[in-house]
Amino acid sequence: MKNLILLLILLLLPFTASAHKIRVFAYAEGDTIKGETSFNGGKKARNIEILVTDNKTEETIQTVRTDDSGEFSFPISGAMKEAQLDLLIIANAGEGHRNEWLLQAADYLPDVAATDIAQQPLERSQPTTTPATGTTGVDETVLKKIVDQSVAEQLGPIKRMLIEMNDKKVSLQDIIGGIGYIIGLAGLAAIMKSKKGDAS
Repeated sequence: MKNLILLLILLLLPFTASAHKIRVFAYAEGDTIKGETSFNGGKKARNIEILVTDNKTEETIQTVRTDDSGEFSFPISGAMKEAQLDLLIIANAGEGHRNEWLLQAADYLPDVAATDIAQQPLERSQPTTTPATGTTGVDETVLKKIVDQSVAEQLGPIKRMLIEMNDKKVSLQDIIGGIGYIIGLAGLAAIMKSKKGDAS
């Protein structure tokens, strides 16, 4: 009897692990990092701890918690901008339910590339030119910064949609877990039936 119960528990483990897998996603919107968390099946991960760490040093930068919708946010600090940190965002729901999302500096600081270009020295041999008549004379670096920021804001929701589509795919683990769940229910039914037979 004990061996049968142990077997049923082992068969149900894949299903349980799959059902409680946590998902985390983060993106930049203006001067704020926004994120969402949920469990498989779409249940929101409410009031869980979110650690924001420096991916290189693993130092914790700040800690926030999700709201009732499983969402979180925090401002992009001056230190993040100055050091151009790659942020490792860790969602920790306890009991082994943990996942992370890497947000690279280029993902939330669209002016990183523009800054690199601006810091490159100009060759003295190049003649200076004046804008042609009818042009606005907008600085290319500023224009690139504006475009990059706009693109980054638009890509955030698109990345989230792609992750959600990927999560909806049925994996081998889900199939095995489902089979284990069915076998477990059948085993429990057999045990209950045998107990009724012994009682009679």
